[in-house]
Amino acid sequence: PRLAAAWVRGDKQQAQRLVTETARMGTAIALVGVLVMVVFAEPILQMYGAQYVDAAHALRILAVGQMANAAAGSCGVLLMMTGHQSAVLLGTMLALLLNVTIAYFAIPHFGVAGGALAATIGLIFWNVFYAAYAWNKLGINPTIFGYYLIR
Repeated sequence: PRLAAAWVRGDKQQAQRLVTETARMGTAIALVGVLVMVVFAEPILQMYGAQYVDAAHALRILAVGQMANAAAGSCGVLLMMTGHQSAVLLGTMLALLLNVTIAYFAIPHFGVAGGALAATIGLIFWNVFYAAYAWNKLGINPTIFGYYLIR
């Protein structure tokens, strides 16, 4: 509600502060989970059964992708809130196409880690697309670096 109110008032500085602070808080929280997943991937997967331990590399890849996702902030929500749903749809479709294409080639060679890599690349692409669109069209950088890049 505070972000929407700032946007409606035309207070771009406040909107930028809110999205940056939210992205930073989310990234700090995500960092804890990502570090746990990266450091303790094998024991975590062992809890579900020995057959899952081989997927530790995939878990680490996905964790890094989620870290990038958190650092990008709430790009999609910002775009949808400001009436740019078509950009969200386009970014999602392009990310899906990229994900499926990479998975098609990577999974036969790298197995589940290839699938995780495809998903992570798709997720990073989608966030870069959304963040760049928000920066270009709204003048707001929704990432953790947003404070420093106010237009």
